[in-house]
Amino acid sequence: VSNCGFYGRAEAGMELQAKLGCSHNGCTFCGMYKDKKFRVRTLEEIETDIRMARLYYQDVEKVFLADGDALAMNTEDLIHVLSLLYQTFPGLRHVGIYAGPRSILEKSEAELASLKEKGLTVAYLGVETGDPELLDEVNKGVSVQEMVTAGRAVVRSGIKLSVTVILGLAGRDRERSKRHAESESRNNLPDQGRCISGCYRWICRGRRSLAVSALAIILGLIMAFFFKRRKLMRA
Repeated sequence: VSNCGFYGRAEAGMELQAKLGCSHNGCTFCGMYKDKKFRVRTLEEIETDIRMARLYYQDVEKVFLADGDALAMNTEDLIHVLSLLYQTFPGLRHVGIYAGPRSILEKSEAELASLKEKGLTVAYLGVETGDPELLDEVNKGVSVQEMVTAGRAVVRSGIKLSVTVILGLAGRDRERSKRHAESESRNNLPDQGRCISGCYRWICRGRRSLAVSALAIILGLIMAFFFKRRKLMRA
């Protein structure tokens, strides 16, 4: 796993807006896209952005496809975007994407394998928790088993899987925090996707989890401010 709890877009050399908003946009803990109406941008819009980026950046090594859950794009269109990116930027070696569990499940294994073949290198999946009750409460939109199935599908395709778990999501209840850390997702996700066990000692230690949660919230706010400011500067 390349990270645990940080947004994949922080690794990007260039951020390409493939979609606006999030196709699910119902998670109770996320406010990043509440003010955006979900829309997949046209290929013409994306192609124009890539041409402009070529003039501005000359070349890039990393690209992140935004916004939330850009994997919801039509597979043929996504393949077209990947091909154009690699044609435009000779030094490109890494393309990352947010992948919602429902969008992964709606892709066939052949489609995911095609995306890997065309240069999609990493998919960021928000597991959030492996506790079925808690996952339902935060309105993730899938069951724990569906989350596991989605993660396994990504790994089988050859795309690198990076999962995130929200520290302190279970609150101050020790037993619930333990279920949050040691639950079905931890036992069933592929080895490549296990960052849950590494978070356990922080999640289930009572008061300390509050401090970690506060730190995670502060970091999230700082990152949200940074990305919003960067977009305004580019506008």
